[in-house]
Amino acid sequence: YRVVVKLNTSTEALDPVVGGWLTYRSPVRTLLHAGVAVSAIDGIMIIPAGGPGEGAGYRIDNARIYAPQPQADLTLFADSVPDQWSIWDCCAGSTPTVEPD
Repeated sequence: YRVVVKLNTSTEALDPVVGGWLTYRSPVRTLLHAGVAVSAIDGIMIIPAGGPGEGAGYRIDNARIYAPQPQADLTLFADSVPDQWSIWDCCAGSTPTVEPD
């Protein structure tokens, strides 16, 4: 695959600044919408634009693909019957109960 993600289309929507450090973030969904199989990503290439980027020098620090926030814990049962358990009524009208073990 070759997918172009321009810096100014990142979450921050900033153009590069000469002599300054900037953070750029692009959601993985940008790649998904471009048809990329994100689980198959095995490399990242960062290339300056031709013309205005010709002869440019740049430094990359902390390039990574990661989940920015951990997923919430999944609790299946916490000492009471959740409202959503009504869909588990196997017998059309049964009354599920909590039984001590």
